[in-house]
Amino acid sequence: VWFWAFIFLMIRRPQRSTIFPYTTLFRSTNLMKNHIEKRKVLSRGNSVLLLVLIIFILIPTMAGCGKEKGKQISCTVEITCHNLSKDKSALNENLRALVPESGVILKKIKVKTTDKTSVLQVTERVCKDRNIVIVYQGNSGGSTGYIEGINNIFEKDAGKTSGWMYKVNGKLPNESAGERLCRQGDKIEWGYVKS
Repeated sequence: VWFWAFIFLMIRRPQRSTIFPYTTLFRSTNLMKNHIEKRKVLSRGNSVLLLVLIIFILIPTMAGCGKEKGKQISCTVEITCHNLSKDKSALNENLRALVPESGVILKKIKVKTTDKTSVLQVTERVCKDRNIVIVYQGNSGGSTGYIEGINNIFEKDAGKTSGWMYKVNGKLPNESAGERLCRQGDKIEWGYVKS
């Protein structure tokens, strides 16, 4: 919106002489001087308006740059698929090779983040930093955030009701991973559940 407002302010009306070239021959010099003075005042007005827009839009936007949102905290993240490593029979041949023998995709690691970050956002960042494939749908910072697959092991790969679930401090939260915000000392555990 602001971009188009800026463009609109920069567009100038064409001079009448370009529309009706013969009319400039019959204008008096006083009329021309008045017209030029009015244009100077208008161009100064446009400049002032542009400066005001920059002050009220750009500066507040820049003021927030570089600031962390929320309080700094640390938590741990762990991703496992122990159920699958013990019994791979529910998986097809191609997927069995993706399941680590130990059942651990990501050992427990400590992560620094903020208290405004969701469990899904922290998990996504950790996986991307370690080149672990993670696929989710919805908003990673909202109530629709839901993990479909980690390490190319997806929901319903081991049955109709199989998929990824998470626990925080040993308990299953009543909210999506995109909605649950991290707190100091949280222990986030992702595990694959077979049907």
